[in-house]
Amino acid sequence: PWKQGDRILTVSVEYPSNVYPWWNIKDKGVEIVTVEERNGRVDMDEFIDSIDETITLVAISHVEFASGFMFDLDRVAKVCRERNVFLFVDIAQSAGVMSVDLSNVDAAAWPTWKWLMGPLGMGGFYLAAQHLETIKPVFVGTDGMEPQADYLTYDFKLLDSAQRFEFSTGNCIGAIGVFDALERVQDILGPRPENSPLMSAVLSNCDRIIERFTEFDVSLYSSQNAGERSGILSFETAGDPAEVAAGLTEANIEVAARGGRLRISPHYYTTDEDIDRLCSAMQKVMSNLGQK
Repeated sequence: PWKQGDRILTVSVEYPSNVYPWWNIKDKGVEIVTVEERNGRVDMDEFIDSIDETITLVAISHVEFASGFMFDLDRVAKVCRERNVFLFVDIAQSAGVMSVDLSNVDAAAWPTWKWLMGPLGMGGFYLAAQHLETIKPVFVGTDGMEPQADYLTYDFKLLDSAQRFEFSTGNCIGAIGVFDALERVQDILGPRPENSPLMSAVLSNCDRIIERFTEFDVSLYSSQNAGERSGILSFETAGDPAEVAAGLTEANIEVAARGGRLRISPHYYTTDEDIDRLCSAMQKVMSNLGQK
């Protein structure tokens, strides 16, 4: 139940899915407050200090999509609990490659593609049980209500779980793909982000790319501090990163230009041969663009 004067704290570089929903309630008198990302990281002390008595909700990504900066989620959650601030987390860039403890957050959302390698058009939503009666579904339908033997027995009684937000028939075929994706990774995810075997493999691939990219006229933007690394690498290039990304795409290597930088995101299945091919293509692209 938003009210005039509520304030939402977020980061200046969030993915649009974690921006527009909050902008959409500005007409209710809600103010959006942002902390800047600088040099590939968010200063945790600055962010924590910004969670003051005026903040109603904190909306962050566990891992920022453009830079790859990983928040200390436990620290943020602890402060939010102490100050009675609702914590929403986008876990799109961590779910599937590292374990994410949602026990201390109020809500979270994620797609099943990216690291989970699940189907497009599917996603997940988590809401802590104590908030079920606080947050009123915007859309309601048959599948969000307690089942009735007779569809003509109308009883506006929402399900006693987050399934109340599932207002229409679910995508059964998509769900099969999601279950398959979860089964694929559940046995090789560690209990904490830092000791996930999948994350170790991804970071090892990142290390190899960082080392090889010293050959080029680029500089690493992503934080390499302990506890802040992820599987996303962001590089500043001498020229237009969009042109570099386009050249690599032509060589059938999927990268992206994000935030004015070149973003590369290897998965655990990326091989040394894949990295060799990336570097070979990078050499040709840089040469064609007149860069080193």
